[in-house]
Amino acid sequence: MPVVSAPPEADLAVLRTKAIEEMKSHTRQYVLRQLSWIKHQLIPICSQTRTPIYILDATDPSKWSDRVLAPALRVARAFINQEHLPSPTQIFDRAEELLNPTRQTSTPDSWKHWACEICGDRESGDPMVIVGSEKEWNLHLSSRRHKSREKARKKRKRYEEWLLAQAVKEGNGDVETI
Repeated sequence: MPVVSAPPEADLAVLRTKAIEEMKSHTRQYVLRQLSWIKHQLIPICSQTRTPIYILDATDPSKWSDRVLAPALRVARAFINQEHLPSPTQIFDRAEELLNPTRQTSTPDSWKHWACEICGDRESGDPMVIVGSEKEWNLHLSSRRHKSREKARKKRKRYEEWLLAQAVKEGNGDVETI
């Protein structure tokens, strides 16, 4: 068994710096995905059901008690004691601009099930099911995934028709389709 020696200290420092940078990058990407979900999914539904959302400013760890802990306890106590809840703007002054819904979605009681044969599972033949309003269904139909699968399906169909035409032209009725 070969003996593996530890990398020199300089290499360890470079590897450590690279790992920290990658971790920061992945964390930023995760935060962006979370914010996108909150903006496009959570906020519109909470807006329609009039469920308040509170934003707490955790950007400065040295001010955690004032900006996060105290406001969170204030809201929690009001909720537990069944008192009037403070408005989100009383807790965080930028709440109005951050919580303004940009996309209205339907409420769950008005959702329908839509089946997309094109985007379904190719192996099992099961269709992809979209649950939502007609607006969500139309968003799916105009999505990049649906359009590219629809294009590929049309291309396959044209190819199969061409193969059949070639077989007929050659007088060979034996055609293997894809």
